[in-house]
Amino acid sequence: MIGCIIAFILLGFIEKGIQSKGGMIDLGYDAFSMLRYGLIEQPMRSIQGWMSDYADLWRVKEENDSLRYQLSQQPLYEAQLLEAQREISELKEHLQMKETLAAFEMVTANVMLRDADSWDNQFTIDLGKEDGMEKNMIVLSSRGVVGKISEVSQFTSKVKLLTSEDRQNNVAVKVSISANESSEGVLQSYDASRGVFVIHVFDNNHNIKEEMQVVTSGKGGVYPSGLLIGTINTIEELNNSIGKTIYVKPSADFQNFDYVQVIRKAKE
Repeated sequence: MIGCIIAFILLGFIEKGIQSKGGMIDLGYDAFSMLRYGLIEQPMRSIQGWMSDYADLWRVKEENDSLRYQLSQQPLYEAQLLEAQREISELKEHLQMKETLAAFEMVTANVMLRDADSWDNQFTIDLGKEDGMEKNMIVLSSRGVVGKISEVSQFTSKVKLLTSEDRQNNVAVKVSISANESSEGVLQSYDASRGVFVIHVFDNNHNIKEEMQVVTSGKGGVYPSGLLIGTINTIEELNNSIGKTIYVKPSADFQNFDYVQVIRKAKE
């Protein structure tokens, strides 16, 4: 481009001739200006434009990297949010339970240890003798009875679950038929294959139906009356003995809880 400009200027100079010394100076100045613009100013402007564009692209790249990182963290944030919501819901249910069991003193405990080998038999809480824990105190999750304290140490306690394979884990219960009627029975065992409690009811009351609630009766001297055990799933009539066998679906989720309530008689 510079060569063409110079050739054009020289051609005009040859055709018109050199009229004066001033014309030669003007011609030289014009040539110098063209050369300065073509070799210095224009390249510099181009370089400045490229540098500005590169800076913009780098800034956009950093913003995109930041957005990609934030998007990659979204599953983590969602998991943390769901866990927080679950814990809040569980604690709210415990607060509602405190209101319904106002006659008893209730202490909140954390589940600190639950081995896979004894998952359905027992777990350990972070309260012990120092916190006033005693053997046979009843332990509840937010949805119902889960068991009772079987061993007490200075700072921890072991809780024996209702799903334990121990056949001596009997609990006096009753079927809530109506506001004025109920049938007494005993929780004898837990059928792990079906996921239900096996309960023997002492009478042949034909008003007992599926989906009725089963609660503790308070007759055994350990469990207070009115604690929810579950709902009737199946009823089995007994031909050769008094009463019937009912299979009850637990109200408590024995697989998933982080907090429990230990209940004891209120201090006078």
